[in-house]
Amino acid sequence: MSIPVSLYEKLERKFGRDEALEIARMIEDFFDEMNKKAGEIALQKKLELKDELTKELATKADLITARLELEGEIKNVRANLEARIENVRTELEARIENVRGELEARIENVRTELEARIENVRIKLESRIDRLDLKLNLLILLVVIVLTVMNPVVAELLKKWFGI
Repeated sequence: MSIPVSLYEKLERKFGRDEALEIARMIEDFFDEMNKKAGEIALQKKLELKDELTKELATKADLITARLELEGEIKNVRANLEARIENVRTELEARIENVRGELEARIENVRTELEARIENVRIKLESRIDRLDLKLNLLILLVVIVLTVMNPVVAELLKKWFGI
């Protein structure tokens, strides 16, 4: 890097031509050295930043590892959920069977109770029918007797037999 002409002219007026050239070279050397140092520092900072980013950012291997871990966890969760679902299914099926058994027992009890009631009603009706049958037979007999007794021919026969 060269120094500006105005600075060189001021140095030449102040120190003379030879001294101004020497100071100008020293300034240029200083700037060159500073540029080198700045380049080295920039490179060092870039490398440090790269290392830091490499540590902070996930690498492909890190992502693969994380993916495998997550897939494993998903499989475990899926297996646990499937087991829980199967347990709930088994429990519900058992409860359904239990309720079915209870309902069948209640139905059987109601059936037995209704059959007993029907049998009682049947027996009562048969008893009534038998009594009505007997009453009807007695009424028929009574009607036959009344008709017979009321018949003048039969009345004459009865008078003769009993001597009335």
